[in-house]
Amino acid sequence: SKLLGILFFAFNIFLVYNISAYVFRKRNYRQITALIITLTFTVNSSVTYFATGGLEHSLFIFLLLVSSCLLFIVKKPVYANLVFFLLILTRNEGLLFFVLANIIFYFEVKKEKRAVKDYRGREIIAGHWWLSFLKLLQPAHFLPPRFFWQFL
Repeated sequence: SKLLGILFFAFNIFLVYNISAYVFRKRNYRQITALIITLTFTVNSSVTYFATGGLEHSLFIFLLLVSSCLLFIVKKPVYANLVFFLLILTRNEGLLFFVLANIIFYFEVKKEKRAVKDYRGREIIAGHWWLSFLKLLQPAHFLPPRFFWQFL
């Protein structure tokens, strides 16, 4: 699990660099800014600790970065919502990111004066919304934690 954490951490470094280079693409200092942001992310003690801790934090950050790239940069909401669904399965906080990112994407599309229906597969997007909210119906959300611990 430590090896996977370090592997996802390496992917996260690559994604942070590419996202920051995309955000500052119209500036003359794009590569320097992207490098500074990436180095700040890389030397952050909590990020490096969780990368080698063997937990799901590196995977969660990776899925969050990939889904944000797919939604805001590549403009593929169907694939982004699939990755968001994996994000929600990884940790429950992913639901918050999922809802906020899709609301921001909706207003971004409206700002561009494009119809949301221009994006193919809006029925699939609605299906992923329902799948994500079904995650909330797991028994762990309704039963006290000690109910599960008594069987161990």
